[in-house]
Amino acid sequence: MEYFTLSNGNKMPMAGIGVFMMSPAEAEAAVESAIKSGVRLIDTANRYMNESGTGRGIKKSGVAREEIFLVTKLWPTVYEKETAIDETLARLGTDYIDLLFLHQPTANWREGYRKIEKAYKEGKVKAIGLSNFPEDLLKEAIETMDIKPHVVQVEAHPYFPQTELKAFLAETGMGLIGLVSAGTRRQEPDQRACVCQTGGKVRENQCANHPALARAER
Repeated sequence: MEYFTLSNGNKMPMAGIGVFMMSPAEAEAAVESAIKSGVRLIDTANRYMNESGTGRGIKKSGVAREEIFLVTKLWPTVYEKETAIDETLARLGTDYIDLLFLHQPTANWREGYRKIEKAYKEGKVKAIGLSNFPEDLLKEAIETMDIKPHVVQVEAHPYFPQTELKAFLAETGMGLIGLVSAGTRRQEPDQRACVCQTGGKVRENQCANHPALARAER
């Protein structure tokens, strides 16, 4: 497994799986299978409604929690909720999240970002990310927030390489998680099934044939 070193020194695996469109039971089985097969980055979200199954799959894999890079995302409706991150931790059955994203840019994203900053300072979150954010808001976050984002998550793959965005991120030291469909049907960015790109390098999808991903396409 190759790793990308984030600007805060934490190491993020260069490939992993996501569990969008899976039921909690499907996510549990897929995550357990993927981890046992060597996958170390798991991507879920509040919106997917399967964080509990994802957490169970991690535990059932038998792999130590510190070896797993767990990614999830706050949904806009809870950006301002004081207990949103603690509730997310409880669903996942863990006391920290390796990378926590704001899932989409909305009018209240700044309040949500500050909630993540607070959790970061408390050790509940190890890295901060912005998902589906345009470059102008990325720049605002970098310039105005106490802790600049460590990772951006958008659609990015050999057919849509995000060249300009990668050049911008290279100047800031931020990592890029690119999302790509496990099949051929074009989907919305948050429906991609697998992490395939990080840190400005286009990567071959290292887990496109993994059985866990096949579940996402059913």
